[in-house]
Amino acid sequence: MASGTSICVVIDGPNVACRRDKSTSMARLAAAIDYFDDMQSNGTQSVRCVAFVPNFWLHVKPADKSSGNGAMETDDWALLQQLVDKERVILTPSHAHDDFYVIDYAVKNDGFIVTNDMFRDHVENKRVFQGRKLTQQWVRSRCIDFTFVGNEFLPNSQAMARLSKHTPKPGSPHGTIAATSSSPSTETASQSAKSPSASTTRRSLPPMRSSSLQTDSSKNKAKQEEEEEEEEVESDHENDMTLDNARKKQVDLSELTPYRFPRHLLHLLHGDDGETLKRFQDHTGTYIVVPNAPAAPLVAQTMTEAVVLSIYGDEVNRSQAVKILDAALPDLQQQFLHQQEQLYYQQMHQHHQQQAFHQPTPDYNYHPAYHHANPGTSHEDHMMEIE
Repeated sequence: MASGTSICVVIDGPNVACRRDKSTSMARLAAAIDYFDDMQSNGTQSVRCVAFVPNFWLHVKPADKSSGNGAMETDDWALLQQLVDKERVILTPSHAHDDFYVIDYAVKNDGFIVTNDMFRDHVENKRVFQGRKLTQQWVRSRCIDFTFVGNEFLPNSQAMARLSKHTPKPGSPHGTIAATSSSPSTETASQSAKSPSASTTRRSLPPMRSSSLQTDSSKNKAKQEEEEEEEEVESDHENDMTLDNARKKQVDLSELTPYRFPRHLLHLLHGDDGETLKRFQDHTGTYIVVPNAPAAPLVAQTMTEAVVLSIYGDEVNRSQAVKILDAALPDLQQQFLHQQEQLYYQQMHQHHQQQAFHQPTPDYNYHPAYHHANPGTSHEDHMMEIE
């Protein structure tokens, strides 16, 4: 990857690789990566590109006598392995929402995201990345939508124009994530900074006053964005019901596959506010009825106890969902054991703190060495001498 002032481009792997029929195409993902690599090699733009995909895409191995592995075809699986080996694709944990990694890395590096996803759920839930709240303005400014003609990657030309004008910053203050790259005032300030006359004028201005004006402007802008978002946000429960009803209409509910799943791993399957399960259903084209996750997921539970998931959908999609769940179970189990280990050390730390708190207070007026050197004196005599 290029360094210095290179623009960071983060590819939302599942969004780019998934076709309308919900099958995956690593050729599409590779084409998107190659597009930005060509910009770098041709000198068109200094770009460093990285893609994120779920871990289970790679670790669901092709079945015997099969052309696929439930997640993708064998050839695609081999291509994905090559991209991972070359560190062009980064794998996200199976239990995690890959959107979080995509957005967080782009925000951290003041970069752009290649995706057709508007991240409305994250904006509505006011999710925070790198200490700053995600806004619709940032998404509109920093997301590059795209299409494909066959396997030819075609990004939005207007979004690419914003990328070409962007000057990445090494860091930005905490607050609301602002859309700085497409702001006319920002571009004017950048051009003025390059001219000697503007530089001379800027030195004559009182620095504290300029700083305070910028701070007030940023605060007012952030407050306005928050007010706009509050008007648009609906309750999470209503949104979830809408999504569930839409998913039910798209999925064949006439047949189901029961799947025994460890109860102690349910909270990991639900994921962050149910986002992990929603993504899994969208990817597999299924509708899954899951028992409620335990209220306290980290307490010790009987690891042999299982619950039954009801997986609805056509036979192919249900089979795909089962294979992915089978492959993800070892990773989920490791995650659970790690949580248990953290809980154990936390409890031990609290126990030691309580013991230290209840220890009797030592008598600092009594010194054993003095008493041993003066055996004829009592503790009371010692106290009198000190007084």
